[in-house]
Amino acid sequence: MLPDDYSDSDESDLNQVQTSVLLGVPDGPISSPDLWKPRISRIGGPPVFLRGISVPPLSVSDCRACSHPMELLLQLWCPFEGSPYDRTLHIWGCSRVRCQRQPGSIRVIRVLRYNEKYAAKLAAPRSKTAEKQKPPLSQNASNPFSLFGNGFGDEPFVPGGIQQEVHVSGSDDPSSSENEDEDINPSTVSGIAAALLRTTLEASSPSPDRDWSSVPSHSPLYLDTVSEYIAPPGATIPKVNNPGVGQEVWGGESYEPTKGIDEVFEKFVLRVGQEPQQCIRYDPSGIPLPFSAESTYKRLFPLAHTLPPIPGTPIVVTGTSSLSHTLTTSAANEISTKRSYDPSILPQCEACGSPRVFECQIMPNLINVFHSSSSKNLAKAKKSQTDEERRAEVARVLQGGGVGKKGDMEWGTCLVFSCLADCCREKVGEGKIEWKEVKAGWKEEFVLVQWDV
Repeated sequence: MLPDDYSDSDESDLNQVQTSVLLGVPDGPISSPDLWKPRISRIGGPPVFLRGISVPPLSVSDCRACSHPMELLLQLWCPFEGSPYDRTLHIWGCSRVRCQRQPGSIRVIRVLRYNEKYAAKLAAPRSKTAEKQKPPLSQNASNPFSLFGNGFGDEPFVPGGIQQEVHVSGSDDPSSSENEDEDINPSTVSGIAAALLRTTLEASSPSPDRDWSSVPSHSPLYLDTVSEYIAPPGATIPKVNNPGVGQEVWGGESYEPTKGIDEVFEKFVLRVGQEPQQCIRYDPSGIPLPFSAESTYKRLFPLAHTLPPIPGTPIVVTGTSSLSHTLTTSAANEISTKRSYDPSILPQCEACGSPRVFECQIMPNLINVFHSSSSKNLAKAKKSQTDEERRAEVARVLQGGGVGKKGDMEWGTCLVFSCLADCCREKVGEGKIEWKEVKAGWKEEFVLVQWDV
């Protein structure tokens, strides 16, 4: 979103403007010790869960189209400002060719853990001066959402039931987590990492006795954070406010149809092109950037449910001068065909009934990152293949054995929506669904996918 005080008449607008969006970009291979720290966000790799939670079952990573385990696409360390809960997001995606464009091939869970020491900090009485002047404490003062971590460690859950082999001393207080990192035994973690990273991306049949050490994974990469800066819109496109409608129809989040051209896709390409390396856009309670004008877009950005303004109505055009103009018939029709973001179509949180809001979206460059990594691994594997192995591979493909093969994912963007209340609840009781407050747990959240066209 553009800032509320943006004005295209300001000479400073020739420079780029900062939006509310934070971008995640790849930042090189992740080191073995950092691989087991949930406070460090990453692309790919095996999932790492906070110690003290009820570990999610492996089935949360299963593709609902093929029932096979999916690779972790992203893991984010993203506690909210002023919240006493440690918080991570885990996003999985299926790369099997037959599962593309199928529902349930992208899944996400939100993991929470109550941090008692940080909660005590939040509850501590402040001085009268601080009460008036000091903003609420956050777990990372330099970032309102503590997004993507900052190298701090934690007490990680390590996949495969080997969590006791990684010893982290100290408390869960975020202020002491930097020291905790120094207590991890690098040699032990290195051995675990080596064992897990040998897992290939080849399909394997689901088994009831699987554990998290058996899941396939992409090569893990650090995820760095940058703010989004974009060029301001051209001064020739004014903002129009119509008192009869009460809505601003010119703005960064309104979309107009153009015959024969996908205007939505054009805007997507223009916006993303200003930082092509972005793999994720993070903007809690913000507005997603739609990929194209297909059905998902039309659900999220419905046409205004108001009658078009009457031609001849006096209006005020802002951004150039405060002069009154007469609304023409063509302009009135254009206003009536505008689409605006409406999150009310999203399902409510099943646990607490709160509305779901946009939190983040994963971007097409993530597919490029995985493709580059897998191509290098495949080239190495093929180079070491024997003639007999090559003949066996050709025979398998000719016999239809490639039905479940993996390839490039085909989504344009995946939109993640999470509980506005960020509730931490779990089901209790027999024979009925009832939810109770807990201090640690996980919850599957809602995803909408816009597939590539």
